[in-house]
Amino acid sequence: MTSTVFDLNNQGIHYLQQGSLGEAANTFQSALMRLREVLYRTIKADTTQRSSSSSSIDNRIAIPTRTGPSSPSNVLQNENQFSLFDQAFILPCRLSESEILLSVDLENLVSCCLLYNLALTYHKRGLATGKSKDLQQAVSLYQKAATLGDFVEELAEQSLLQILAVFNNLGHIYSEHFESAQVSGCMDSILMILESSESYEHLQEEDYNFFSWHFFLYPEIPVWLAPAA
Repeated sequence: MTSTVFDLNNQGIHYLQQGSLGEAANTFQSALMRLREVLYRTIKADTTQRSSSSSSIDNRIAIPTRTGPSSPSNVLQNENQFSLFDQAFILPCRLSESEILLSVDLENLVSCCLLYNLALTYHKRGLATGKSKDLQQAVSLYQKAATLGDFVEELAEQSLLQILAVFNNLGHIYSEHFESAQVSGCMDSILMILESSESYEHLQEEDYNFFSWHFFLYPEIPVWLAPAA
């Protein structure tokens, strides 16, 4: 029996939690490939039913949930301005794979989730091994996830936490490499989201506190200087 996008995502999270980062990366990549297959098959069969609105299926999708509680306890670890949001996202969706493609917003939401989970895997592996290639791959995937998240219009509640996690973890990598302009951009994006009415309406208190913690510790964005060789 062929594994669904949801099955593969959950398997990838299991590997990630076990520290099997290679297996996690392969499984999340398989989930993305599976999603592309479903997309291609659906578009080929019928291109007339897709809609940019998700109103007809909103009541059948649960919010993508993180795999554990947020905690700002390691904000100052290694003097990094950002604390790694070390949580993957589960897709507790009650839809079939084909129904994902009935909504462009939902398709982008699922794609954003899978890209973020894969990026987090490379991110963690890069931190563990010190390989810049893994961190560069993580940056590329986070950026793609951020782009897709920007296109989610009708599922703000579901996408808000994911986009905050994306910009936070991008900031974590940029801060590690003393890229001050990119750090500033990530903080601006996070602050803009936190100041929006949607964040007050949809974010849980612990998540809001996690992402706003930087601004209590760093009221002004510092100019990062690379350490002397």
